[in-house]
Amino acid sequence: MKYWKELSLPYPEPGLRLIRQDAIEPFDAQMTAFRGELNEAVTALNRRYEALQAAARQRLGSLFNSADYPISLEGLLKIEWDFPSVDPPNYLQELSPDLYRQECERVTAPRSPDLLLRSRGGPELAGLRLWFFTGGA
Repeated sequence: MKYWKELSLPYPEPGLRLIRQDAIEPFDAQMTAFRGELNEAVTALNRRYEALQAAARQRLGSLFNSADYPISLEGLLKIEWDFPSVDPPNYLQELSPDLYRQECERVTAPRSPDLLLRSRGGPELAGLRLWFFTGGA
């Protein structure tokens, strides 16, 4: 999460941030490495999972319920990301041209050096969305 926030800028839509287009490839490579580390950690934890369940069974006694524990931890923790379009849909312009123009100006208004570069014709920015999954595959 820290890496994602350090490399990107807030965007008005919740869960969406802006990233410089020239940072997409290194970001994608680093996130792929993070995903690999997470998968390795889950695999290592899964190797000990049966012993951890046995310890929980002993500690909890009659309160232990095997239905509270998944059969395996593989596939339960994931990191996903994508690069959605951050351009406002054209139909909004037809609904309210003034509001459309105002929102376009607000989104492209300089807020940081990266956005300032964009407004001066510098590096283009892309949308970035990151998900952390816990639960079923």
